[in-house]
Parts: sequence; structure tokens; C-alpha cells
Amino acid sequence: PTIQAAIDAAVDGDVVAIAPGIYSEAVTVDGKSIALVGGPGVVLDASGAERSVLTITNAADVFVSGLVLARGTGTSLDTECYPFGAFTYGGGALVRASSVLFEDCRFEDNTAQLGGGLWYEAGSTVDVLGGAFVGNSGEQVGAALGGCFFGVENSLVVDGTEFAENVDAGVIFVFGALVPARGVAVVRNATFTGNTGLATVMTPGANPIDLRVEHSTFRGNDRPFASVFMGGVTPGSSVVVEHCLIEDEFSSIGGGPAVLFASFEGDSTFEVRDTIVRRSPGIAVSAVLLGDGTASIERCTFEETGGGVLLLLDESKADVDRLEVRSPTNTGFYSVLNDGVLDVSNLLVANGLREGVVVIGDSPLQPTNSARFGSTTVVQNALGGLDFTRAELGSFNVVNSIVAENGLFEVSFGPTAAPTIA
Repeated sequence: PTIQAAIDAAVDGDVVAIAPGIYSEAVTVDGKSIALVGGPGVVLDASGAERSVLTITNAADVFVSGLVLARGTGTSLDTECYPFGAFTYGGGALVRASSVLFEDCRFEDNTAQLGGGLWYEAGSTVDVLGGAFVGNSGEQVGAALGGCFFGVENSLVVDGTEFAENVDAGVIFVFGALVPARGVAVVRNATFTGNTGLATVMTPGANPIDLRVEHSTFRGNDRPFASVFMGGVTPGSSVVVEHCLIEDEFSSIGGGPAVLFASFEGDSTFEVRDTIVRRSPGIAVSAVLLGDGTASIERCTFEETGGGVLLLLDESKADVDRLEVRSPTNTGFYSVLNDGVLDVSNLLVANGLREGVVVIGDSPLQPTNSARFGSTTVVQNALGGLDFTRAELGSFNVVNSIVAENGLFEVSFGPTAAPTIA
């Protein structure tokens, strides 16, 4: 008579087949390896239930297909993830200590304080293939999808999924709690349109995390932080953004310091490859690497952004190759070195409203800064070409490059460390 009754009757390996219809239910799968299979017209509507539409706990190999999970309000819990008070988790679905595959499911108009559409934690593995998250609200974190790990590893894979008109906090939010653990998240072939929140894909926290965002499109999202944001992450983390299109991103409340932002400590890596960013007010790529970090930007085009690249390298290294920065409203390429190493090849900065390239070198205790620009073209930037005025300590080289038709100067440098130009 009900979906829950079928789940209760099922044993490991069974399929609960759901006929088309609107079901006023909120259901739970506890400790069973089963499949919930719907199709077009199968809707679980939890209006009035005051809980998650679907809760999955202590279960391995759960398969959920073809369901619309709608109007859940999350489950109130006091967990190790947020030990400072009870919150509601997972409006559409709550996954705890489980392995779940969602295929062609739609999470719609759900709300919760953490994870409006879906929340996972406690050593869960979640795969989301296809489907959509539409009109969900996360209030605190995770407007569409959120996760947290404490003492155990969680894994998230999102492939071919649409995220539209979700509001509050990060659209996808992967949080690291203050205990040893590791998080893994992969987002591929996804589209993000018209979402509103702090960031679109957001991974702050004190634990190492591996994040990969690839072959995805971000368009018209309202976020004051960034489209992809990694903040305050510990040594051993990695972020890869590749083959993405990011355009018309904005912030209605101001801010928007970067489209792609990463802040790392220790031996962490940040890579951006084969990506286009255009018509967005923030800096296209901003990275703060503190101690043994590495950054790589390759085969990218940034057009009509608030700036091209901002790199702060503190005992860290960055490689840039085949990058085009066109018509930035701020400095096209800005770098600050403190015992940092910067190697740039095949860079184009053109038609900017400020300087084309600015290099700042300041390392009074260990003056080992190094910046090399090879095969670089800096043309028609309003306030100047190459600015080494504040590059006071280190080795700075420009080779096989074209610097021409810039506004106030072509190359500027101070009295203590002139660059070598050949």
C-alpha cells in the first residue's frame, strides 16, 4: 500500500518498483542493499512530514532511479559534523554511512539548514548520475548538495547533472571537519545556471580534500565568493578545474573577488586547464599558496573579467603556459612572490584597463624569488605593460617577448632589481 511498506518487506537484492503517481510519503532505507526504481511521473512529496523525503542509513549498494524527491524539510540531528547544535540535514535525501547511486533523480523545492537537496556524511559514497537539483535551499550550507566528513573518508561523484535556481550558501558544498580525514569530490558534465549562494562549488575546511571539476558549464550564477572556491585547506589537498566554460557570473551584493579561488597551506596543488572564463566581474583565477604549494594554469582564455590572474606564492611555485587574458578591467596578470618561483610561457595580455603584468618580489630574509616570462605578448594595456617596480629582491627575466603600444610605459622597474630582458 505504501513505498515504505515495500521497503520494509524487501531484503538485500530486491527491487522496489514504484508505479507513476504522487506519493505523500517520506521514506527510510536502513541497513538494506536494495533498489528503488521509479520513472516518469513518480513523485515523493514530503509536504507536511517535517523530515527528509528519503533517508538512507548504514546501507551498502543502494540504487535510486527515476524519482522526484520534493518538498522535504530535512531531519533534525546533532552530529559530530556540527557538534555545536542540532541542525536539519538533507531536505531531499539524507545519506549516512551508506553507499548510494542516484540515477536520473530530481531534487526539487527542498529545504534544510545543511544540504537542501541532498546531504551525505559519516563515511558515505554518493554517486549522482544525470537528474537535476532545482529550487532547493540550504540556509546554512549546501543549497543543492552538501557533505561532511569526520574521522572517515567520504566520496562524491556528480556526472551529467543540472543545478538550477538553488539558493543560499554553496550550491555544492563539501565540508571538512576538524579531525583527520579526507574528502574526494568529482563534478563532471554538470551545468550550473541561475543559482544564488556564497559560491557555486565550495570546499572550505581544515582537512585535505581532492576536488575535480571538469567539462562543466557555469552561467549566470549570483555568488559573492567564487564559482569554484577552496578556502583554508590543509596540506595534501588538490584542485583541478579543466575543460569548463564559466560566463556571466556575478554578485548582486558586491564582492566576487575571483571566479576560481584556492587558498592552500603546505604541499597542495591547484590546476586550471583548457577553461574559458568570460564576462565575469571577479579575477578569473586567484590562488594563495603558502609553503610548498604548486599552481598550474594552461591553455586557458579569460575575456572581459575583473582581472586575469592573481597569484600569491609564499615558498611556492606556479607554471603558466598558453594563457590569453583579453580586455580585463583590472591588471591582467598580478603576482606576489615571497621566496616564490614563477615560470610563464606563451602569455597574452591585451586591451586591459590597467597594467598588463605586475610582479612584486619581497623576501628580505631569503631573497630567492624567481620570475621568468618567455614568449609573452603584452599589448595595448591602458596603464602600462610590464611593471617590475616593486620586484625588489630576486631574479626576473623577460625573453623572446613583445611589449608594445601600452599606455604609460612598456617596462617599468625600480632601482634595486632591474629585470633581464633579451
